[in-house]
Amino acid sequence: MKFIKEGKSENMTRLRQFDVDSYRILAELSEAVMFEWQINPDCFFAAANWKLNFGHDPITENFSQNIEKIFFMHPDDKDVLLEYVNKIKTSPDELSFAQNYLKIEMRLKNKDQEYVWFRLRLILRYIDDVHPDRLLGMMTNIDEEKKEFELLRYQAQKDLLTGLYNKMTANTLITEYLENSCLPDKKQALFIIDIDGFKEVNDHFGHLFGDAVIADLAQRIEKTFRETDIVGRIGGDEFIVLIKNISKLELIEQKAQELLKYLKRTYSSNGETYAVSASIGIALCPDHGTFFTDLFNKADHALYYVKEHGKNNYALYHQKLPEAAYNNARIDKQKLDSTKRRKKSFHENVIEYVFKILYHTKDANVAINLILEVIGEKYDISRMFILEQTSVGGM
Repeated sequence: MKFIKEGKSENMTRLRQFDVDSYRILAELSEAVMFEWQINPDCFFAAANWKLNFGHDPITENFSQNIEKIFFMHPDDKDVLLEYVNKIKTSPDELSFAQNYLKIEMRLKNKDQEYVWFRLRLILRYIDDVHPDRLLGMMTNIDEEKKEFELLRYQAQKDLLTGLYNKMTANTLITEYLENSCLPDKKQALFIIDIDGFKEVNDHFGHLFGDAVIADLAQRIEKTFRETDIVGRIGGDEFIVLIKNISKLELIEQKAQELLKYLKRTYSSNGETYAVSASIGIALCPDHGTFFTDLFNKADHALYYVKEHGKNNYALYHQKLPEAAYNNARIDKQKLDSTKRRKKSFHENVIEYVFKILYHTKDANVAINLILEVIGEKYDISRMFILEQTSVGGM
């Protein structure tokens, strides 16, 4: 019996061949795209299905210099891959053991010039214990999986009628921001907005019409504030907003006055007019507290002061504000029943709502006017009409 002692280079050759064969089999089974970067001489190779996904063959030379021309990465996602490749090229001795295997999720532009989510699994292989010679990659399309995840997260975080944050998420985001992200030289303002007269509108015109009113008002509230501010719906006709990093207190008054103007609406039917407006309570951080519960109670106090003194106004909390005659237990009574929610928000499914409202409403003219306003707001159309087509020649 003859024994043959294999050298280290022979073992490495067999290991590399095993890697390549394993990746090729996995790629074929999963419809993944397999690729390889030979670090020296900086060449890139990809499987034939690369072109099926991206519509072109990749550049093969000077990979580290052409990576953005090979992977058409979304601007928000590219840093992780770029930094990893640069570190392999310039300072491989600083790579940790965990960095020999890396998993990245990123958006890449496909053959239709659309950004699609892919998951990249990368394995770094070495000539010896120090010098990497190849990066093996396997890339799978996870766009449907990612969109499903985003939908589930959206449904968990958002109020599905208005598209705003639901109560639990809004409270959590505001709490975390106040505790961790406040700028010490800036103020934060907590608004609680209650819609006056909504119950009467809802009772007279029906709950579908009421849903449309709430969706319309919610959009108006959202448009009043910046994208960085936190806007949520915390009750049937109640909303909460945190304005972040205020430099001038005049901004608070300006926003409150805008809300009073934009949320004042009237709906007329059979000679009766039903009006909605807003009552707003405001508290400041750090003036009135630094924790969410403190600010909520102070803003709520100011809100009920407004409601007891004529409504359709706003008040900034201060210590001399008289106590309001109410008992507030709303903060701790968050109940979310996902089985009773609609699958799409009003503004995602306007057409379905339109037909439902017209079918169930007691006053079609009022419903049509509201629908025109809501659709106009959604698509930024300043004026809309409904044209009635009459038959011609008996047709």
